[in-house]
Amino acid sequence: MIRLEHPEYLILLILPLGVAGLYGWFMGARRRALRRMGDIRLIDRLAPARSRYRHIWRFLLAVTALTALILSLANPQIGAGTETTRREGIDLLLALDISRSMQAEDERPSRMLRARQWALRLLDKMENDRIGLMLFAGSAYVQAPITPDHATVRAFLAQAGPDLAENQGSSLASVIRAADKMYERTGSGQRALLIVSDGEDHAGQALEAAREAAQRGLIVYTVSVGSSAGAMIPLVKDGRQVGFKTDAGGQNVITQANENLLREIAAATGGMSVRATAGAGEMNDLLRAFSRLEKQSFQSRNYDEYQDLFQVFVALALICLVAEYLIPEKNNQDESHVELV
Repeated sequence: MIRLEHPEYLILLILPLGVAGLYGWFMGARRRALRRMGDIRLIDRLAPARSRYRHIWRFLLAVTALTALILSLANPQIGAGTETTRREGIDLLLALDISRSMQAEDERPSRMLRARQWALRLLDKMENDRIGLMLFAGSAYVQAPITPDHATVRAFLAQAGPDLAENQGSSLASVIRAADKMYERTGSGQRALLIVSDGEDHAGQALEAAREAAQRGLIVYTVSVGSSAGAMIPLVKDGRQVGFKTDAGGQNVITQANENLLREIAAATGGMSVRATAGAGEMNDLLRAFSRLEKQSFQSRNYDEYQDLFQVFVALALICLVAEYLIPEKNNQDESHVELV
C-alpha cells in the first residue's frame, strides 16, 4: 500500500507546469526571431556550435528535478509490514440524506454539516465494527460497501453533499429498500441501518417499506437533524450562496424537519431514534443499542509500518541536475572549420 505523508505539497506541481508553459512560449518566440533574421538552415551552417536539441534535454532534466523535489516533499510511503487480526463487531450501513433540504441552516452551520460531523464522531466510537455508506435523496445508492476500512468511509462521508445526488427530492423508502436488497445480496447476519436525515419524505411509503424490511430482519435506527419550525433552503453555486429556493409562485420554500416520521420508522423495525445533538448522551444511548446487535467475526489487515520513499526522489533530482550540468550548451566543434557555400 502506498500513501502520501504530506499530500498538501502536491499543489506545488503547478510550478513545473508553469515553467513548461513559459519555456514553450520562449522557444516559439525565439524561433520566430530567427526566422526574421534569415533561413534557419543557413544560420545552422553559419553557427555550427549552436545545438538545436541539447537545450531541450537540459530543460527536461531541470523540470524533472523540480518535479522530483516536490514529490519528495510529499514523501510517498510504502506499507512495509502488515498485521492480520481477527476482530468482532457489528455490521452497520450508514445512510446519509444529501437532499437540498439538508442545506437549511436551522442547525448550525447547516443540517448537512451537522449530520456529517455527527456521523464522523460516531465512527470514532465504532472502530471495531464494519461500516458501509449509502447516500440518498430522491433515490439511494451504495457509496461504500460494508468494510472495516473506516478511512474509506470517512473520505466519502467528508465529500457528501447535494451535488452528488443523482435525483433530487427525498425518499426514505428508497434508502430502506436499497439497504434491504444489499443485505439480501451479501447474506450478512444481523441487518442494521442507520439513517441520518431531516425526515422530509416527498415520495411517501417510508413506513410501509420499514415494516416490509422488518419482516426480513432489518433494524432501522434514525438520527434526526433540523427543527420542525423549518427554515429556507439556501441555493449554493461554486461554494457561495446565491439566494434561496422558491416555489412556482416565487415564494421561498420552507423545509420542516419531520422527527416524528423518523421515530415511527425506527419503532416499526424495533430500532431507536435520537437527535444529532452536540452532546454525547444520545450518541451513547445509540451505541448501547448497537451493543445488543449480533456480532460478526472478521479478519482485518492493517499496515502498521511505512517506509519513506522521499530519498528516492531526492536522488533522482540530484542525478537530473548533475546530468543537466554536464550537457554542454554548444557542440564541441571548432568554428574555424565552417564552410561557407
